[in-house]
Amino acid sequence: MNKVLLIDNHTYYLNNLKELIKKALPHSSLQIIKRDQISETDFTNFDIIILSGGTGKAVVRSRRFYEPIRKLIGEAKIPVVGVCLGAEMIADSFGAELSLLKVKRYRNIPIYFVKQTKIDPNKSPIFVYQAHRWKIRRLPEDLECLAVSKDGIEIFRHKNRIVYGMQFHPEVKEPHSDGEEIFISIINSIKRNIKKL
Repeated sequence: MNKVLLIDNHTYYLNNLKELIKKALPHSSLQIIKRDQISETDFTNFDIIILSGGTGKAVVRSRRFYEPIRKLIGEAKIPVVGVCLGAEMIADSFGAELSLLKVKRYRNIPIYFVKQTKIDPNKSPIFVYQAHRWKIRRLPEDLECLAVSKDGIEIFRHKNRIVYGMQFHPEVKEPHSDGEEIFISIINSIKRNIKKL
């Protein structure tokens, strides 16, 4: 049985995310910790780490505050998946450029795949739910963009490690949202690479 660690960044959608993880990994055991419990956690016991979205301080303005998570992202030997704020943490940890949106997004938006991969649902555009104030403008050499919106980079992955980021909320069940499908596709892609998941 695979062991999933969900790091809760004080997301409003915790129950939704728990349900989505259980749907994507139905035979998994799920442990949830708050982000301030990272220093007390033994990560060698887990097979995958998921970083939730959340509330609080902006990543680019509070790197010292988020240092325990940044350190975890840099050193993790297992797959890491980031949702919204979690994706921003991953992107920033590797040196991406983030910038502030003029207006905070709370709606479904269309996104477009720019790279054909196994997570591409082969329809364009797809719609996902955003609830954030920051956009990912540019990725460093280690990360590659998979999908974009008019705001910026929406899905990315690491070129050499099993690390993914989604700058939206796949767990939010809005009408016509494809976010759940994308999350499950990413998890399935990780499963193909990590046989014990």
